[in-house]
Amino acid sequence: MEISNTASFTLFYTDIEASTQIAKSLGQDYAVILDKHNEIIGNGIKQFDGRIIDRTGDGFFIIFGNPVSALKAAAKIQMEFQDISWSFSVDLKVRIALHMGQIYPVGNLYTGLEIHRASRICSVCHGGQILVSGQLKAKLEEELPEHLSLKALGNYRLRDFDDPVELHQLVVKGLLSEFGEPN
Repeated sequence: MEISNTASFTLFYTDIEASTQIAKSLGQDYAVILDKHNEIIGNGIKQFDGRIIDRTGDGFFIIFGNPVSALKAAAKIQMEFQDISWSFSVDLKVRIALHMGQIYPVGNLYTGLEIHRASRICSVCHGGQILVSGQLKAKLEEELPEHLSLKALGNYRLRDFDDPVELHQLVVKGLLSEFGEPN
């Protein structure tokens, strides 16, 4: 996947909910959990042709050229996290946010306001939930696979943004689908 000077991609953010508390309770054993987490995310991204752009602690910033591939990757990843049996007493839940936007290369990294917006969407997401922006939903209208649907959640104001963003929850057959309002 080549990135020119300006390109529009599906932006995919992940984060472990309550990771600091989990790390504090597990101590050195948190490394085992994090390693398995990274493996699940890495395999899901690779299978659907995503590209990891950046990692920070327990979070990933990934891009996809195809928005349907991003949705499929998110569904697969959440299904694996739901089905895993940890050897530790831990309730690991991953938040996933998907958004569409332009990014701009800066050396080996990328920038753009939509990257910040995608990150903020992830921050209001609940563990186990997949949030999709209205901007991305508009690109998906007729392409959703049968086992996936979008549930409208309304408009939400994100930290540091003036205009609210329309949010939808990706509903995946077999995954938890009831969450509170975005945080």
